[in-house]
Amino acid sequence: MTSLRISQIELPSAGLGPENPLPPLRPLGLSQHELKVADSVPARNRKYLNYGSDAGCLPYRFQDSYNRIKRPKQFTAIILENDLLTATFLPTLGGRLYSLHHKPTNRQLLHKNPVFQPANLAMRNAWFSGGVEWNMSIPGHSPFTCEPVFAARLQTDDGTPVLRMYEFERIRKVPWQIDCFLPEGSPLLFVRVRLINSNDHEIPMYWWSNIAVDQASDTRVLAPANEAFTLGVEFEMKMVPFPMIEGRDMSYSRNVKYASDYFYRMPDMQMPWIAALDRNGRGMFQASTPRLNARKTFYWGNQPGGRKWQRFLSTPPNEYLEIQAGIAPTQAECIPMPARADWSWLEAYGPLEAGPEIIHGLWNQAIQHTQDQIQQTLSPAALEKLHHDTETLANTPPQEILHHGSGWARLENLLNESQNTASPFPASQIFPQESLTEQQQPWLELLNKGTYPYRPPHERPGAFVSDKRWLSMLKDSIEAGRSDHWLAWLHLGVIHFAQKNNEAAKQAWQISLDREPSAWAYRNLAQLELLSNDASGKAADLYIATVELFDDLPQLTAEAVDCLIKTDRWNDLENILAAAPQNVSSHSRIQLAYARLQLHQRKHEQAARTLAAIELHDLREAESTLTDLWVDIHTAMLKEQGKSSNKTAILKQYPLPENIDFRMTDD
Repeated sequence: MTSLRISQIELPSAGLGPENPLPPLRPLGLSQHELKVADSVPARNRKYLNYGSDAGCLPYRFQDSYNRIKRPKQFTAIILENDLLTATFLPTLGGRLYSLHHKPTNRQLLHKNPVFQPANLAMRNAWFSGGVEWNMSIPGHSPFTCEPVFAARLQTDDGTPVLRMYEFERIRKVPWQIDCFLPEGSPLLFVRVRLINSNDHEIPMYWWSNIAVDQASDTRVLAPANEAFTLGVEFEMKMVPFPMIEGRDMSYSRNVKYASDYFYRMPDMQMPWIAALDRNGRGMFQASTPRLNARKTFYWGNQPGGRKWQRFLSTPPNEYLEIQAGIAPTQAECIPMPARADWSWLEAYGPLEAGPEIIHGLWNQAIQHTQDQIQQTLSPAALEKLHHDTETLANTPPQEILHHGSGWARLENLLNESQNTASPFPASQIFPQESLTEQQQPWLELLNKGTYPYRPPHERPGAFVSDKRWLSMLKDSIEAGRSDHWLAWLHLGVIHFAQKNNEAAKQAWQISLDREPSAWAYRNLAQLELLSNDASGKAADLYIATVELFDDLPQLTAEAVDCLIKTDRWNDLENILAAAPQNVSSHSRIQLAYARLQLHQRKHEQAARTLAAIELHDLREAESTLTDLWVDIHTAMLKEQGKSSNKTAILKQYPLPENIDFRMTDD
């Protein structure tokens, strides 16, 4: 018998903390850089590169208040189990498939992270490693990665229990759902994914299922391809032969020097697949119906920084790699989803055993043997039939809601009802009134009473929206005199910004200041200045005014001091740091500013000590801040002694302390 039950798991967990109250006006990470494309990439593979990469983050807020202090914490878990497999999902963390345990061999098929430790790798900052992550709609790690989602119970015609997880992606306005089921006696977990474009226009669409598996030096990743696309350190896409690159077999993690992505150039297949197998030919595979046609491997590499990242995200010696499956050839692109389209596919996850002498032999023979072994368990025709047979299930309303996600989908329904427009949600997704929280309350009041409620400027501005329908409603309320206050104007500017009307956003924030000065409006105006000039003196002035009004938010002060450093406002920087309260001054980004100030003051040894003591909890993947500052300090130290040197020599003479060594390349 297959069962579905709710349980609890306890993990040593860092605190996630509250959402950052500031609207995210500038993107994190590589989305700020233009993708370069090498001549080796065929023209037909260039068509959609960068398509859909300008989505931004609004209306979501950053999740960057986490720490690295781990305490025992209980997480809600939903468990599907039959005689062969136990699958554990975490609905409070994006529906992550946390564990897939094969009972007959007592093997964990996934990388099961023994801790919960967020780090700065997702579009909203916070991300954690392990299990299977579902990334949809927006390029990068999902906005739901560290967010609760809805979970519900239903069943197939033969009584097999089904776990449905679902939510509403607000940037693209996409309802999504995942139906997970484990038939009686099946060695495979099935995951049926559904994406709906609720718009009357085409949108860019993105999906990647990211599967973390344990990594050993003899782990081999196999996929049916002889070429791959990869991104170099200069963010350049190129096509390379696979697996042999410069004399090294990159299907083994031990041969991968740097953190690397390999997007396999897959042939057209009825059942695309990928597998990770150990020295004995044992491991796991993932396969799907053909809409999910891309496959990829991610390695952290064997540089000190890659190994450091593995420890940073977990506890030694828990090393992992990721095998991934997506709907576009690479993660540097989306694909067009037509207006009102309803897409689905079926994925299968399960154990695999193959002949080790073949698996670790010649590449093409290893691929064929792996595919043969997979198809002994699951034929392409059987998978396609199961996908077709569960179409009615995918449209069936759930029998019982087990867990609530956010209230935004419910608010979306209420907005549509008020305007006599159709709901974007299928009958398979239910969003009850009780899912509404304080985040939606001001917007609910605007919807029901025509008023956006006032709060004083020393309070935080609340959650944001980005739909232009709210823009019209809020504007009408302001013009009618019902909401002509600083906070309504602030939110009006945020919606204008999300609609890519920066000039209207600027005017709204200036009027917000006229109504009542607030740190929030000053800060937003400073961010606008920085979008056009990264070293803007006007932005520095605005940030000084910001911190004078609100000095108790570390992220706000961190933005301000970064701007002051870039504009050489050292006296202002010193004044802000001297006045910072303890909860701000102890933040690792503020500690970095102290080290930069000490460098400017020629207190080189003190600056080096300050830097070496920092544990930068929100370091971004591939960010070189720590290395660059270490080199700058020692370059200045040598210059004062009448000596000169280069970066390579400095790092050899003054090695980076281990706790700040996140280098992903040789330098």
